Amino acid sequence: MMQNKAKYTFWGKAILFALLLVFVVRTFWVESFVISSPQMEDALKEGDHVIVNKTAYGLRLPITPLSVPFTFDNFFGWQSYSTSLQWPYRRLGGCKIPVNDVVVFNHPLQTDRPLDKRTLCLGRCAAQPGDVIEVDGFELYVNGRHYQVSPDFRLEYSLPMQWKDSALHVLHQLKLPEKNLMAKNNRLSISMNRLEAYLLQEYLPDSLLKMGSNTANAKYKITIPRKGLKIKLDMQNRNVYAYLIQQEQRKSATPRGEKLFLNGKILEEYTFQDNYYWLLSDNQVKGIDSNHLGFIPERNIVGKASFIWWNYSREGIAWKRIFSSVK
Repeated sequence: MMQNKAKYTFWGKAILFALLLVFVVRTFWVESFVISSPQMEDALKEGDHVIVNKTAYGLRLPITPLSVPFTFDNFFGWQSYSTSLQWPYRRLGGCKIPVNDVVVFNHPLQTDRPLDKRTLCLGRCAAQPGDVIEVDGFELYVNGRHYQVSPDFRLEYSLPMQWKDSALHVLHQLKLPEKNLMAKNNRLSISMNRLEAYLLQEYLPDSLLKMGSNTANAKYKITIPRKGLKIKLDMQNRNVYAYLIQQEQRKSATPRGEKLFLNGKILEEYTFQDNYYWLLSDNQVKGIDSNHLGFIPERNIVGKASFIWWNYSREGIAWKRIFSSVK
């Protein structure tokens, strides 16, 4: 009996130590993240299990400590955390995110949740704090230079419906995917990266048009805020910066006429307290990124999507993707 008790005690301690070790690793070093949307296709696909390096840009310390271990925001449908204790945001050893890194971040607009319990999103770093970005429809310029998008960057294209059979024949001949192929406004729409669009147009010249979206007609130029940067507020930028100022100051920031009012007082200039980034989805058809969310605060950054350790989806296991790096 005593021998069995000693054995149970030994294995109990071993299991407890293993769970503690895994908990520490998940909290302070790396964690697995399952891709559940096509917003980063083809760099990341639905079903990919990605290792997120939480130390790549500095370690963000836990903010909501009263949480059920090994859960994110719910446990069997119940909220898995308590907001009765909230620690202030702190990051150890922070550094600037390199351009084109694929980043995991918390949704910046879900202000009804604790920062570290907001929905996890993905984006590719297109511009850094202090950069001047210029958006002209589908094109992005950073500090006056055209931003070279990822080869996987997908847009929605359309072609005349009467060319459907010819287009499908070319797609099959070139072994190109038929992503989001559907009829729309008497035209045939399809999601393609630029190489795929180029190849299709080689066979069907002047057939493709980039389809309109919320950003198709957008045109603006603005500076991405960085910590310590003082910006004069004017008619061109006050509406864009108002939300950021409100979140930093936790006070009401309201544009009225030609002025911005912070808690009822006129604010003519502002010095930002955090760094911000411009993060883009590779798939503009299905993506949710800075075109929709605006600037992404550094405090929302979780870590870098480093490599794919497993893949499983409705199509089965994609063996070639397993243990591949994220590019």
